[in-house]
Amino acid sequence: ASCRVASSHVIGLINRYGKDTTMSHLDEVLNSSERRMRTLIKELPESSAYHEGYMDNDGVDEERKRICVTIEVQGDELHVDYSGTDKQTKGPLNVGVSMAHCFAFMGVKAALDPPGPINSGCFRPIKVTAPKGTMLNASSPAPAGGMGELGQTAIFTMVALGKLVPDRISSEEGAGANHQNLAGTDSRFEDPHRFIYYDYPSGGSGARKTKDGPDFVRTLRSGNVNIQSLEVVENLFPVLFHRHELRQDSGGPGEFRGGMGAVREYQTPSDGELSILSDHSRIPPAGISGGHWGAHGKWEIFRQGQSEPLEPPLGAKITGLDIHKGDTIRISTAGGGGYGEALNREPLLVLDDVVNDKVSLKSARDVYGVVFDTTDMTVDNSATLHRRNELRNQRIYLTALKGSVPDIEYGMRIARVNPSMAEYGVQDGDMAEAFSEHHPPAIRMKVKFNDDIPAKSIEIDEEAWTFLELNVGEQLLWRLLPRFDN
Repeated sequence: ASCRVASSHVIGLINRYGKDTTMSHLDEVLNSSERRMRTLIKELPESSAYHEGYMDNDGVDEERKRICVTIEVQGDELHVDYSGTDKQTKGPLNVGVSMAHCFAFMGVKAALDPPGPINSGCFRPIKVTAPKGTMLNASSPAPAGGMGELGQTAIFTMVALGKLVPDRISSEEGAGANHQNLAGTDSRFEDPHRFIYYDYPSGGSGARKTKDGPDFVRTLRSGNVNIQSLEVVENLFPVLFHRHELRQDSGGPGEFRGGMGAVREYQTPSDGELSILSDHSRIPPAGISGGHWGAHGKWEIFRQGQSEPLEPPLGAKITGLDIHKGDTIRISTAGGGGYGEALNREPLLVLDDVVNDKVSLKSARDVYGVVFDTTDMTVDNSATLHRRNELRNQRIYLTALKGSVPDIEYGMRIARVNPSMAEYGVQDGDMAEAFSEHHPPAIRMKVKFNDDIPAKSIEIDEEAWTFLELNVGEQLLWRLLPRFDN
């Protein structure tokens, strides 16, 4: 219908002004967009930027899947190179090369020119490399279908530009497609019939340098669908909703907080099968410039008579899980990453978040360092200053050491630390992240103990050392990521 309307308008222009005049003006629309994009690129320093991010897994193997982004600026042209991205996967976490071009454009456009027009002229100054046989340029017979989840590539591309335009980017977001399919036989009526209930709840958006991330929205990489009315869904399908609310403490803490995810919980009066394709259930959305990660997504099934929920073994990817009449399904979507140091957040903003149930009292005290007089819910400035000094002194900084060639294990980059890190609750094989002053995005890694590494030091391989632009002896802010059994 949209194409027919557009076609009728174009034909109307041709009938009114003639083909040559109309086409010359349409050409100028594209040329104008190209000039605009070239001008914006030319304002950037002729430099390179790098970022890498991880997917939880492909739904078949447990290994993390890595996406690498290198951006080169040369004059008024920009090259987005995805070399180093993992090979195509056994599970459906693959796309064709056209989507690699799409993700590159989305990331560049979001960082450099959000309000500008979108047409093919904007693409002309942007070159894209996606090696064949990788997740972003898969070949038959690789299964495809994870466009919404691999769309994190667009976010990683935007975040990579944080080195060049830190004021224009946001942190990673939790608003993937979150595909959920519940299929079965609707037994509510005299004439039972098959049904497929498809849902796709949103997550939180990333924080920016001057603003909190929007809560529970469809953003850059998550599609253009709206959340469904619960009353309509309950009428059409055998589901009964118990909860639909913003998810407290899901927005990544920072000077500016990441957007909140949501909790959707429903019970089904019919048997069925549940299939899920999502991400961020193991690797939470990252923050920027010391901001914390957003809460990871969770998918839980509560069986009748069982006290503990069932969680899919690979987190957010499962096919055909049996659902029994009376089971309750809870979907908790991821929050967006925070931007900047959480201890620098204005206390009155933390108070507002607490009053509105966006942040818990515990998180306000233990993460933001804000203490309240709970009798009248006002900020205790003296106690807050003391608490923030305590938390700053608890920050872990490790001295960077330059290692040799990159080492990948379990799909993640390896960093080596002294076993004495166990005193901070670290276990061999944990996931962690580190921030460099020269590189706003965090680098994430799998930690391996090594007795040869001095205490309070971390060995980074030479590849990571280069893109983090580290200096010998530099201190990195270090944090342990949430731990999972796999």
